[in-house]
Amino acid sequence: MPASDSSVLLKLIRHSVCSHLVRKSRGMADEAFSLYAGKLLDGMQNLRSIQSICAAIRMGKELTKERPKTTSKDVDFDTGEVMVNQISVKKDVWSIAIPTTIAEFKKHLIPLFDCPTLMEDVLNPNNKMVLAGKDTTVTVMSESGTVVREINVVSQLVPLLDTNNVANIQTLINQLFSLEQGTLLYLSSGPGRGEEIKDKLSFADGFQLHFNMLRFHLRSHKAVNHGVNRNEWVTHFVSPSLSRLIAVLNLCVYPAARQHPGLTVPSQELAKKAAREMFQLIFGLGPTTSTKDYREICIQIVNYIAPVSLAPTSTPPEYARQCHHSKSMHDAHYSSNSFRRTSDGRIERSESQVARDYHTALGERNWNSDKIVDIDEDLIPEDMYHKALRRGLCTPSVSCNHHQMIACRFLDNHSIRSHAMVFLPPGTGKSFTWDGILLARYLRGSKNKRFLVLSPHSALLAQHVQQSQQFFDGTSLQVRSITGTNIDTANTSVDFDLCYISIHAFAILADRNRELLQSWDIGSIYIDECHLMFCELFRIGTSWNSLQDIQRFGTKLICLSATVNELVLKMIAHYMGIKDNYKVIGDGATYTLPNVAILLKTVKDVDLINCVVDEIKAKFADKPSNYALHVMTMTKSQAKTIADRVSSNEIRCAWVTSEDSPSSRTEKMKDWASGELDVLVSTMNCGFDCGLCKEAFVVGGVRSVADAIQSIGRIRPRQQNGINTPVTFWLTERSWQQWNDNKNTWTPWEDWHKSGWEENIDVMRANKYQVRVYFRS
Repeated sequence: MPASDSSVLLKLIRHSVCSHLVRKSRGMADEAFSLYAGKLLDGMQNLRSIQSICAAIRMGKELTKERPKTTSKDVDFDTGEVMVNQISVKKDVWSIAIPTTIAEFKKHLIPLFDCPTLMEDVLNPNNKMVLAGKDTTVTVMSESGTVVREINVVSQLVPLLDTNNVANIQTLINQLFSLEQGTLLYLSSGPGRGEEIKDKLSFADGFQLHFNMLRFHLRSHKAVNHGVNRNEWVTHFVSPSLSRLIAVLNLCVYPAARQHPGLTVPSQELAKKAAREMFQLIFGLGPTTSTKDYREICIQIVNYIAPVSLAPTSTPPEYARQCHHSKSMHDAHYSSNSFRRTSDGRIERSESQVARDYHTALGERNWNSDKIVDIDEDLIPEDMYHKALRRGLCTPSVSCNHHQMIACRFLDNHSIRSHAMVFLPPGTGKSFTWDGILLARYLRGSKNKRFLVLSPHSALLAQHVQQSQQFFDGTSLQVRSITGTNIDTANTSVDFDLCYISIHAFAILADRNRELLQSWDIGSIYIDECHLMFCELFRIGTSWNSLQDIQRFGTKLICLSATVNELVLKMIAHYMGIKDNYKVIGDGATYTLPNVAILLKTVKDVDLINCVVDEIKAKFADKPSNYALHVMTMTKSQAKTIADRVSSNEIRCAWVTSEDSPSSRTEKMKDWASGELDVLVSTMNCGFDCGLCKEAFVVGGVRSVADAIQSIGRIRPRQQNGINTPVTFWLTERSWQQWNDNKNTWTPWEDWHKSGWEENIDVMRANKYQVRVYFRS
């Protein structure tokens, strides 16, 4: 057996053993696995077959020493010629790879359309594009900066698919697919591997327009087949010119081809082969070469370009010495990453700068980036908010309600510096005041401000993140989240339009890293469910106290709640340091009462869980369709017990409390919002949304009037149908008692409510609430 074959066989055996051990380790204790692995490896080392393979490899190495060593990867730094395994590509070829690809794209794309002027404007990167699925637009502006016309790409660029010449049309589509896959794999700011392009996300899910370039992600498959997958997603950018072509292909040509009975769009499984054919065409190579060689050729081009200034930049040894560093220490720990601030104030990080450098080397033109920046305007037309709502909800008939429009016109006016208190009933669209504003300005092509939303609970935060991502689907708007579990990543969370942050994480950052928060240049901070400042006094020292004098960040503040009053709003404003500088949106006079039936059921405390569980099972005995039930409990143990006893093959049930893990909580919120759960049992009652929820149980009592209203609000207004929408309060003799740890007994309401209230007043005073002014006459 030749030495090369022996080496391959040994690698195969080694990888097989590694894969076997990885899988075996998942079901064994550490000590047992160590014994098993040691015995297996010792035995294999003594196998006669393994010894024979190793002997053949050693003999092959001795023979190899007698042969001249060939260089497999070379760059001629004088001429720019690159060579891999004796396959040579001259600079005259690779330096015009992008113009050559553009010419091939247009050669196959233009025959599918009969609108040359429109196509020219859409493909011109100097004309601003807003990528938003079927609402994608391109704005053509004059030299003076006035809008000449706005093109809706999907509705105005309609391909002409000749039914009499289907074979030729299919050939054009196949060629376009090949050019697209090759562009993504080899020309997008760094080469990938052939197998990796197969896992590329769809255009709608995986692509955004960032600094006039399409941005997407690829991930290495190295070691995945051996049971290890630690590879991270890598950001890739497509050049501005090719981005326009790929956008037209995915927004106009592919959808029309999929609807045509005689045409098909090649599947992603064929992407590797298609990319190979594209590279051969553009770089002039023969069919015997491989995609691995193509990736290596691109790597040699990157080595030739050598964008040292775009990598972490260090300093000469003389300067490092003056900083009391060695050269290696300075290079490793004190080097600088480059960035560029654009004319509209955004920060362009090194990854997109590297992309531009790579694209320029491959022949991309230098486009005027100032022409495609967002419009800087204080106000946008009202109809943009209606358009944003319709697109975000995928419902063409809806319009903003009166309070939503008032809120948007006030909060989205960049010339107004005063703050706001939004007081509206549950389910009336308070989250639109951030989602809607961002999407409206995005669709308009108008300059956005960054928004920070403070969320009281991680479960609510998880659902809000999902809702915003769904609302922004198909756009380039970026949503991020920061909680106590991932707060260490806050330093890298700079690329966002909307960031949700738990009140606990915000308190930590405000205390320890205030400069980081200020560096984000936040336009507005939203404090969601602000009434919990009073309902959760037990968290005042670890979270809500971060709102004290929050006006020091110099940004617009918006408090939102369905359960506040004038007195509470004044106290919140004083605590945040904004005094009377705020506008109230919504009031008691226009507050819509929930259209539900409130039922009271009194049972013994020892029978409470059994009664609730039996009632839930009875309601699902008939398997109602489009129905979900939200159960809210007083304690974590109640939530877990009820969920465990209700959950079955017939009833999909889950519990959510503060003890749930972040990943599990996110999945449960996703399932609840999408209707994948029949019953949700939680200790929290603020903001949880499910369009199928038609009934609610409040188990054991309520903590306050606000608590009761929030619990009722879990049934959204569109599902409220009077007597057919029951909200059941399950009460016991303990509902009006409080546990006294000192006396180890229950204390009746009449004995503890006055002292308990005074204790709360003392807590608020200690934390600098302005209690005296408002609670004492």
